[in-house]
Amino acid sequence: MANLVTPLMLAGTVMSAVGAVQSGTAQTNAALYNARLDEMNAGVALDQAGADVARFRRQNTKTTGSIVAGLGASGDTGDALAVLGDTAAQMNLDENTIKYQGQLRAFGHEQSAQLNRMQAKTAGQQGALHSAANFLTGVGNLSVYTAASGGGLNHAPAGAVSRNFLVN
Repeated sequence: MANLVTPLMLAGTVMSAVGAVQSGTAQTNAALYNARLDEMNAGVALDQAGADVARFRRQNTKTTGSIVAGLGASGDTGDALAVLGDTAAQMNLDENTIKYQGQLRAFGHEQSAQLNRMQAKTAGQQGALHSAANFLTGVGNLSVYTAASGGGLNHAPAGAVSRNFLVN
């Protein structure tokens, strides 16, 4: 039985270390995947803002056309031109607001992608550190066991199976 304990402890140590590396790799891959999604979402936000601006421009063209037609029909050009200028300025401001909101959404996604890439890097480092820590802990435990047992069950540490128990 003593011959089985050492290989089992060593196998457990190796499995624990491998598991830590695999866990770190999985976390890294998940974070990188999330970063790629955020980057795609940033592009989508900009595309949506572009579509919103195009839709807004089409509506503004119709609105401006109606105003100009109304001015032409009334024959009043003084105050009407000022109103048309104010309307055009407000439309320009609204268009720029739509663009800015899209850029803000894209920026938020880009920042989230950056955080995910940082998380991926940290997860990889943590996986390696946990692996090394698990391996060193296992080797330490194996050394303590071996030293305490004298290489056999005659001098096994407290809680270990004794030779007398196995014989009786």
